[in-house]
Amino acid sequence: MDDTQELCESMCMRGGNQSSGRCIRHAKDCGCILLLDKRYNRPQLKQKIPGWIQKSLVAKDSFGA
Repeated sequence: MDDTQELCESMCMRGGNQSSGRCIRHAKDCGCILLLDKRYNRPQLKQKIPGWIQKSLVAKDSFGA
């Protein structure tokens, strides 16, 4: 991966991580975060997701019933 692609990927992940953090603000809050992009299943992106999300992350091949 070149430096430009790495920078763009990091900037996008930062925005997504900030949005996720705003969903759940306190220990007693509840929420659901859907990452609807198959790229989140790539190891290099998974490691950029906050640890508190990683431990309950479930990857699926499709979305729906």
